[in-house]
Amino acid sequence: MSRWLIRLTFLVSGFGYVVLAQAQQTDTHQVQLNEQERTYLERIGPVRMCVDPDWRPYEWVTSDGQFKGIAADLIGLISERSGVPLVLHPTPDWPASLAASRAGECQVLAFLNRTPEREEWLLFTDPYFVDPNVFITREDHDYIADLARLTDKTLVLPAGTSIEERMRRRYPNLNILIVESEADAFAAVVNREADLTLRSLTVAAYQIRKEGLFNLKIAGQLRQAGLDNQLRMGVLLQEPLLRELLNRGVRSITPQEVEQAINRHVQISVYTGIEYRWVFASLALSVAVVALFGYWVRYLKRLNRQLAEREQRLSEEVNQRLQLTQELEASHHRLQQALKEEQEAVLAQQMFMRMVAHEFRTPLSVIRSSCDLLEANAGRDEALQRKALEHQRRSVSRLAELLDNALVEDQVEHSQWRKNAAWIELRSLAEEALSYVRPLCKPSHHLELSVEDVRLMGDRQLLAILLHNLLDNAIKYSPEGGRILLSISCQHDQVVIGVQDSGVGVCPEVQSTVFGKYQRGRVSHVPGLGLGLYLVDRIARIHGGQVSFTSEQGKGSSFRVSLPKVKGPCVA
Repeated sequence: MSRWLIRLTFLVSGFGYVVLAQAQQTDTHQVQLNEQERTYLERIGPVRMCVDPDWRPYEWVTSDGQFKGIAADLIGLISERSGVPLVLHPTPDWPASLAASRAGECQVLAFLNRTPEREEWLLFTDPYFVDPNVFITREDHDYIADLARLTDKTLVLPAGTSIEERMRRRYPNLNILIVESEADAFAAVVNREADLTLRSLTVAAYQIRKEGLFNLKIAGQLRQAGLDNQLRMGVLLQEPLLRELLNRGVRSITPQEVEQAINRHVQISVYTGIEYRWVFASLALSVAVVALFGYWVRYLKRLNRQLAEREQRLSEEVNQRLQLTQELEASHHRLQQALKEEQEAVLAQQMFMRMVAHEFRTPLSVIRSSCDLLEANAGRDEALQRKALEHQRRSVSRLAELLDNALVEDQVEHSQWRKNAAWIELRSLAEEALSYVRPLCKPSHHLELSVEDVRLMGDRQLLAILLHNLLDNAIKYSPEGGRILLSISCQHDQVVIGVQDSGVGVCPEVQSTVFGKYQRGRVSHVPGLGLGLYLVDRIARIHGGQVSFTSEQGKGSSFRVSLPKVKGPCVA
């Protein structure tokens, strides 16, 4: 018998036996009642209390009507300290006690868990005894880590327990068998009518010892939050003041008092006699287990080291293959990008050649016609000859302009302007630009210049092209008598170049693409490749600046180029 008692004690201590009531230690003397509370207690008289008459060791009623058990000891303290007199209302069993409480025959239930169903007619005090639930099975059953993993298992429970409601709701995978009492639940497991029962640790330890059920074992603990036994007093909903008075007594209970109540009713003693035969056998077994454990640990270390080495080699191989795959993908992407750029370049070149051929055809036709006219009228009409020569001059200028823009585009696309950067006096650059474009003007055009003494760090050749293209566009799109204004000023740390005309303006439909390559306005009578404003925008950007414009159809356009001065003073 001593072996079984020692084993049972080990199991109980392994699960932490019981969690003591979570009450703060307060003054253990009787609570002082005020006048209203004393009047209330006098009015309701002794408070009728229902209990479970057969729930050992928690609570039970003896044959002569005495209330006994852990709960009885603690409730005696609660009644004394709260000043609430409690009298036992006898019932034959726990379901009858619940029914009597529902009917209002007793105002208090002594020792129970709070559930949603019970909250329909009860208020609850703070818990004064907390006890974990454990799984009780036969010796041959495996350890139970999670009830949800069990299938085709039968769980037996006594009738009327709060855990029944929660088990049915949370674990539909279990078959639940209901019996009349705690003893019947344990007997069902012993007789293989059920696979397990779920009871509080205190009840399990008591029942196994009392009945000598040493073919049963504690096979695990129910660890889900909210499923331990937090045992309280239940008070009718109509009596909130009574609940408050009892709570004062509950809060006065100390952990030491709970432990003393447990020890009075659950006595698990250990046989103290020494049987040296078993001691030596246990010692030899312990040495063998330690030796086997040491060997197993060394074996596992060696195995883990080999696994780690293999894992490292595998990881290196995977990384190498991954790196190779990434390099192949990058190479594939570069080839695809290069092919795409090559295709785009070919298409752009074809488009450019078609535009150049179209634009060259008109001035070449003019030159050929003028040559024929000069040949036919040689020495006859000097005015006609001068007019033909003028047509030739303008056509040649147009061809030169077209070629310049085509060549400048390539220069701009591959420009590193800072290699040619120098301080530029913008007044002289603006005057040169006006001189360059003045022969392109009609006699009635008005060219105006408004320039501050400003200098800028930049590429003089590229900035000259920028001015030429802006002025050339302004002249081409301005009507007879049109006004073209070139202005240069310094605003904060920016040099602002403006070209304003009174021409036809840019129609709203093409304003968003006016700076694109080969993009032109919808003015068919004005020749061009669609590169002028594209070059203006590119030159401004490589100098760190930007271009903007405003335009109104029939009234003209105003282009504004903002360039950073880079270093040094803005004004010379």
